[in-house]
Amino acid sequence: FSELAKIIMVVVFAAYLADRQLKVKSPWTIIGVLAILVPPWILVLLQPDLGTSLVLVATVAGLLFMSGASLFWLGTLAAAVVAAVPFVWAHMADYQQARLLTMLNPLADPQGAGYQILQAQKAVKAGGFVGQGLTNGSVALPVSTTDFVWGVLAEELGFVGSMVVLILFGLLIWRLLAGAWRSTDPFATLLGCGIASMIFFQVFVNVGMVIGLKPIPVTGIPLPFISYGGASLVCLAAGLGTLQSTNLRRERPEW
Repeated sequence: FSELAKIIMVVVFAAYLADRQLKVKSPWTIIGVLAILVPPWILVLLQPDLGTSLVLVATVAGLLFMSGASLFWLGTLAAAVVAAVPFVWAHMADYQQARLLTMLNPLADPQGAGYQILQAQKAVKAGGFVGQGLTNGSVALPVSTTDFVWGVLAEELGFVGSMVVLILFGLLIWRLLAGAWRSTDPFATLLGCGIASMIFFQVFVNVGMVIGLKPIPVTGIPLPFISYGGASLVCLAAGLGTLQSTNLRRERPEW
């Protein structure tokens, strides 16, 4: 349901902001977006699923920015989020707090909370320039088919293969944005921007946590189209299909 919520919320927010083009710089538009976002965000966070909750926030932030929302009010909202960090920290589960602390210093607990990050970095280094070859990876990597699949990819395909995958992601995001900007329908434009923001954030966080990029915590965010999981694949495909449908119908057909 969390994977489905990502796509549904993109559609909902795209429709909401498209209907308020003339009022998008009003603080009430941002308040309305927050009123829609908070209930599903809380439900996802209570699962607990920190990764998906971050994806929802990042997607909404990207949509607000691309829709032309006031930078002043967006900055005010960002400041409020920072101010709420102590409250959120106090209500996090112990393992979630451990993940955030491990992000800063994985060597503090190399056999515990820092084990996944250190093993992932070891796998990336073992890949070298051209990799060990498909299915020839030897580094023991927990959850290697989901959260840390990038570590396996980097070890087996190396730097060259990793760059090819990142370039393909970049081309996909570029095509999404290009199609969105060509559309004459505000809803289709925002839909494309929302899906592009979601995919970009997931790729950035998944790859960043594997290579130990700070300040990215270890969290359960799948790598789009690569991490194991039918729900993620089907929902992403549905989102791309919906966007393609709007692009095909951006002009009235002539019979």
